[in-house]
Amino acid sequence: MTVLMKVREGSTEPITFVMKERDRETNVLATTDLTGYTKAEIRLRSKRQKKTQSFDTDDAELSCAFDATGEVVFRPAATTLEHKSEGYWVRFVLTNASAKAVHVPSERDDEIEVLEAW
Repeated sequence: MTVLMKVREGSTEPITFVMKERDRETNVLATTDLTGYTKAEIRLRSKRQKKTQSFDTDDAELSCAFDATGEVVFRPAATTLEHKSEGYWVRFVLTNASAKAVHVPSERDDEIEVLEAW
C-alpha cells in the first residue's frame, strides 16, 4: 500500500493519477501505457465506513486520454472526499475493447488521506 496523496476535505481540485505497474521479471516500476483501453474506473473505499464510491470515464468526474502517459484525472465533487472517513483505499479498473479488466494496483490498494477542511 502506498499513500498516493493527501487532499483537503471538500476540495474540488483535479487529481491526476499516473498508472504504474511493476514488471514481474525486472521488478522495475513503470508507467502503464493505456493505449488500447476504452474505459477507466476509480473505486474509493472509505477506510472507516467501508462504503465504496465508484466513478468511471462515462461520468464527468473521471477522464482519461488512453495513451502512453498513463494519466487518469479525477475531479471530486465537494462532498466526495470526507475527513470522517479517515481516508480511502483506491483502486483503478481499466477495461479494453474486448471487455478484459485489469486492476491497478494489481495487489494491494493504494490510499488517499483526507485532511480536515480549513
